[in-house]
Amino acid sequence: MKFHEEIEPWQNALAILAKWDKADKKLDYYLELLDKSVPTYALARGYFLNVVKHKIFLEYFLKQHVLKPPQRKMKCFLMLVVGQLWELFREKGASDALIPLINGWVERSKRLFSSKECNFVNALLRKALPFFQQADTLPLAIRYSTPEFLLQRYCKHYGNEALLEYLKWNEERTIVYIRTHTPNKYLKETPWPDFYTLDNAENWRYVLPLICEGKAYVQDPMTRIPVELLRINSGMSILDLCAAPGGKTLQIVQTLNGSGRVVAVDLPEHMKRLKANTQRCSHVHLLGKNILELSSKDFEQRQLPTTYDRVLIDVPCSNTGVVRRKPDVLYRLTPKDFDYLPKLQLALLKNAGNFVKSGGLLVYSTCSVDPEENQEVIKQFLKQNNGFQLVDSHVSLPWIDQHDGGGAFCLKKR
Repeated sequence: MKFHEEIEPWQNALAILAKWDKADKKLDYYLELLDKSVPTYALARGYFLNVVKHKIFLEYFLKQHVLKPPQRKMKCFLMLVVGQLWELFREKGASDALIPLINGWVERSKRLFSSKECNFVNALLRKALPFFQQADTLPLAIRYSTPEFLLQRYCKHYGNEALLEYLKWNEERTIVYIRTHTPNKYLKETPWPDFYTLDNAENWRYVLPLICEGKAYVQDPMTRIPVELLRINSGMSILDLCAAPGGKTLQIVQTLNGSGRVVAVDLPEHMKRLKANTQRCSHVHLLGKNILELSSKDFEQRQLPTTYDRVLIDVPCSNTGVVRRKPDVLYRLTPKDFDYLPKLQLALLKNAGNFVKSGGLLVYSTCSVDPEENQEVIKQFLKQNNGFQLVDSHVSLPWIDQHDGGGAFCLKKR
């Protein structure tokens, strides 16, 4: 479903929230329902993500102040509005500045609800400011909308002080990064070459043409690290495993600058998006295959090399390094995931090692901040594969690196 650009961004976000509230698909599915071609896309996206990010906190507010659970339309509207007020409160602090904003939202509610319902909205929103002023006395799990088992994990891994920094990082406004070699005046430089941010969310309309022309890509600066660790030289053959949606594939292609060969592999159901993002790259070969079942025969049948100078495998992971950008991660994860994922990641890495040339490099990467998915997987791999040695690594912690978190490890085949 697409939304007409004349509809205000909060209305677009509200329509998506109603779908997200009653279903269990991943966040990306709902974000795709927002039309990127309209000027207000970035604003609508921000409204929506803000509710997802503070879900537990907002639901707790409603539970404390509403005797009977409201119907879905009313619930989503209240969460959107209280979420927006909470975001502004955290930025500006307790002040009367929120009062006119509350008045404005009460006026907007008249477009959706009856007079009696609008009176209810008005009464409830007046309770938001006192609630916000006491927010820091709430348990961390409610205050930062983070399940208790995750709080215990990261307290154990990094300590109390770093845990708080991590939680504060996750709740900040999502920053949309644009990677491009052809920036325009609406893009603001960052500390990382070729990565920019929008100087204003309303200027999305001036960046969209670059994306549509394949001259720009929405991508976080963390993604540059695994590609840098590949140490690509002109003319090399590169195998990109678990390649979808294709952001790192495009970086590899640009680094090769028209030379060499790139083969990108992922599950058949991921091919559509990977193909769309690499359609302008004529020398990228796509292969739909489960990496665990990938063998030399799959390459031979397509007259492709069976070993490569460089192999990148960006494994499925918990996504705990990208919570600010994908806040639904916090509600999808369970303790069992942290038992299952490292085993899967190790199996994927082992098979990836079969396609590396002698003397070549294998780079393993995640977007997780969990040692079990990063250092421990590498430790187990090296223990079982003495034909490789670790030559370089970088673990990004978002509250320190100031971008997405994740691990990247460069292994050399002896």
